[in-house]
Amino acid sequence: MLHADRNRLIQDFITLARIDAVSKNERVIADAVTEMLRNIGFYVSEDNVGTEIGGSAGNICAVLRGNNPDARPILFSAHLDTVQPGIGKLPALDENHQVMISNGSTILGADDICGIVEILEGVRLALSDAAAKKSSGDENSDNSLSAQKTAVHGDIEILFTVAEECYGLGARHFDYSRLISRDVYVLDMSGAVGKAANAAPSIISFSAVIRGRASHAVFKPEYGINAAAAAADAISHIPQGRISETATFNIGTISGGTADNIVPAECRITGECRSLNHDEALKIISHAEETFRNAAAKVGAELTFDSDVKIQAYRTPTDSDVCRDFVSACESLGLDGTIVQTLGGSDNNVFARHGLSGIVLSCGMFNTHSTQEYASVNEMAAGAELVAALIAQRSRSIRRSGYDNG
Repeated sequence: MLHADRNRLIQDFITLARIDAVSKNERVIADAVTEMLRNIGFYVSEDNVGTEIGGSAGNICAVLRGNNPDARPILFSAHLDTVQPGIGKLPALDENHQVMISNGSTILGADDICGIVEILEGVRLALSDAAAKKSSGDENSDNSLSAQKTAVHGDIEILFTVAEECYGLGARHFDYSRLISRDVYVLDMSGAVGKAANAAPSIISFSAVIRGRASHAVFKPEYGINAAAAAADAISHIPQGRISETATFNIGTISGGTADNIVPAECRITGECRSLNHDEALKIISHAEETFRNAAAKVGAELTFDSDVKIQAYRTPTDSDVCRDFVSACESLGLDGTIVQTLGGSDNNVFARHGLSGIVLSCGMFNTHSTQEYASVNEMAAGAELVAALIAQRSRSIRRSGYDNG
């Protein structure tokens, strides 16, 4: 197998990371990756999701038809957008030319530029490796003529989504009938290459607004109904942090009151729950609502409680094709091939709701969503080589009749 072109990886990373691409403002980076995909040989199209969600660009969907009609198709995905602070990014190599860093005033954008460039380089590598094998006759064939007739890969699809950082907003609006493959590898997890997540949580956000009655805290304190006190009572009775092996709960913001000498008439609390079990997440949120309601009722206050399921939990079986092929591809490269579960969400939560079988691959990014974010060049090279190995793995597999949908 050939090795990834480190210089090209670095250049692609710097080119894309320099582009401002905060969620819903992905127009420039969408155009850049479209050109890169077309230069490789992909047919590229863009949907109208940008218009639907109030953004500047849609999801980028690309397909490279294979020359092996029997090989199973494969889909890779990464997202185009970044979080803040992401304006004016200045990516650069560290002094040892081993790590990509920012100047410390913004994020780097490795989340998810690492995933994008590894997919692009991995496909280039797979095509170059296949071409080299055909040219040398090394395709398990007895002569060069039969080698030229031997197919080298099946259909390769790529989906670069917009607004992933908005709880998979772009993926939620994508038309999944456009896809050929039912298996997807999402390159969007921190850590060294060779690890993948097959399970991720439901994420449910909530807001609780307690309304009491204002009064002067010195002259008429008895007349007031202290909304902040009711909120404090409720919060003290709700478990927080890691509340089970599969769930977390967090109070994120608390606000209210108007002055130091006024009994606060209103208190607003927001937070979130995450659980690898969707029913568990719903029960935790229900318990929180009941606790806030009881605390408000004790003092004669009113409660408005709202919750929103941002994404829903999924679990891809470890004996699924997508997991088995990942492990085999890692073994071929000397990587660990470890399958874990994560409490972080991704587009794969959305993909699972639309019938795709997928896992999320680590891709050499670290300290994401912070100005200390960095990316390892060695890990990016390993990630690209893993993409190529997954394509090769699929090329040796036989398409089942259920895939004949496109």
